[in-house]
Amino acid sequence: TSTSTSLLVGDTNADGVFDVGDVLFTQEYFVGKIKRSNITNEQYLNMDVTLNGGDPDGVDIQLLLMALTKKWRLIDLNNNPRSSIVNFSINNGLTISINVKNSTSQPAETQTIVKFEIGTNLNKNLTNFDIGVYKQITNNGILVEAIHIGDGIYQIHSSGPFIQEIVGIVILIETIDTFGISSFERKFPFYGTDLYPYNISGFSFDPFVSVCLANNCESSTPSQTSSYSETVSST
Repeated sequence: TSTSTSLLVGDTNADGVFDVGDVLFTQEYFVGKIKRSNITNEQYLNMDVTLNGGDPDGVDIQLLLMALTKKWRLIDLNNNPRSSIVNFSINNGLTISINVKNSTSQPAETQTIVKFEIGTNLNKNLTNFDIGVYKQITNNGILVEAIHIGDGIYQIHSSGPFIQEIVGIVILIETIDTFGISSFERKFPFYGTDLYPYNISGFSFDPFVSVCLANNCESSTPSQTSSYSETVSST
């Protein structure tokens, strides 16, 4: 395995661009035509565009393809863990922020809607967001639409008040066409929600990451967690 340089999100074949060749490359890896020993570690990690930490699979291939057709988007963690999207402290409140890339792996500054579903039992009255727009209570918690603050960064922030609890966070990314119209096939969750229309595809609440809304959550019972989610300690 050779030493690799930083790759664009989705650039699995390491040719410096994100295009259909990356979909084909990932497909060939998936079916065994390309061996793990023949690619760099960064290429391998770049194939995991669902960011679930697993071996690249059919969902990763589908996400790459749908991103190229401008219907889905990619998340760029900048080689950081999933927990890096969340920051919480008693003094500074709760911030959730993601970096979204488009069909050319550039900042998705237009035709993109990002929402966060916060899985909570105790903080369903959390409606005060100075960045982001509270949308509704859900079966699992609350839904908040993020604000694009520039350069493909979508963010929400609340100063609370908060009740001590570990909450799970689902990322919902939706695209719209040039006429401002969306559709079922333009919506993709990281990782799952039972909100319509995701539920008709068999999704259930499955958070991307979890966070402790307190200085110490050792005695708290998680409201919504999954096998994939990472828990963030407060700072």
